[in-house]
Amino acid sequence: MTKHKKLRPGGRVAFKYFNAACVLLCTAAQVGCEEAASDSSDLSSARGFYTYDSCSVAQRAQLETDKIVARSILDSAFVAINSGDALYHRWLGAWDQSRGTYLSNLLTQIKNAWDTQTIHCVAEDGPYARAGAVGSPDVYLYNIWWAAPPSFPPFQGEEGGQADTLLHEFTHLFGTGDNNTWGRDCLNLSQTHPETAISTAACIQYFMANNYQAQIAPVLDVQYL
Repeated sequence: MTKHKKLRPGGRVAFKYFNAACVLLCTAAQVGCEEAASDSSDLSSARGFYTYDSCSVAQRAQLETDKIVARSILDSAFVAINSGDALYHRWLGAWDQSRGTYLSNLLTQIKNAWDTQTIHCVAEDGPYARAGAVGSPDVYLYNIWWAAPPSFPPFQGEEGGQADTLLHEFTHLFGTGDNNTWGRDCLNLSQTHPETAISTAACIQYFMANNYQAQIAPVLDVQYL
């Protein structure tokens, strides 16, 4: 689960790097309009993306764009799972082959289950987002979710963006925990207890998002927290 926290505006940098996704958003919006005949309260598939529950057309369009970005974040993470990667050390601690194998297998499970999730848009206050039980396909997004910045850049203080937070919740579906760890806590946890960091959703989320951002905008690869 991603904790309920105050979100800050993404700022000009966020908008600068979000421009690359504008075409995707327009395409997703068009797809959503074509499916507007479906009642938003019903479960319905959207061209191989998610299954939606109680999500409006506009929410579906945003989520489809987020998932495209989330897949890019996920795919780019595999190459950073190695003993020499600085971002792996930053967020997940000292290299250990068994922990590296665990992470690679976890991300492969998420990749293999792509397009099987059910996204529930919950029109009430609550946590930012939460996942269902391990082995379920369910992710729940609450009102505060829609105030989150996009994943350009992924870090706004201690908050991630929408796409990388989806990945956070997806890891829970395969058994990661929160371990009362958020944001800058991961920087300490990774150095003191790497065996816990490797199974903590926030640490994996920030590792993946920081790695992706370093690839698309290296100038922004700084110590965020």
